[in-house]
Amino acid sequence: MNVDSTAPTGDELATSVPRSVKRALAVDFGAVITGYLSCVVINDDVSFLIGIIFKDTRGRFGDGTTIRTSSLYRSRRHDDFMVVETVGGSCYVVCDVALSGCSPLFTGIRH
Repeated sequence: MNVDSTAPTGDELATSVPRSVKRALAVDFGAVITGYLSCVVINDDVSFLIGIIFKDTRGRFGDGTTIRTSSLYRSRRHDDFMVVETVGGSCYVVCDVALSGCSPLFTGIRH
């Protein structure tokens, strides 16, 4: 049997880091970053984010977990990214947003 050892495994595919997150990881945002969010849906009505988190520095969520943040406190632009602080004291980098009409599956995990 000929096996390609360079092919990604199921675990590697499940936790592969998006290119936008890799770019953000190389940026100094001038703040302690809690995590990097991809495929983000911004809910203006109740002021929170839903997105797929990567590199959670508090160890609460594994890479690729969909989360809902606590209420947003403030945000600012930094290069091509948005840095968002929550009332709970977290600081996230929004690396990219979900396509119109699309949203990551949220199963109730929130912080």
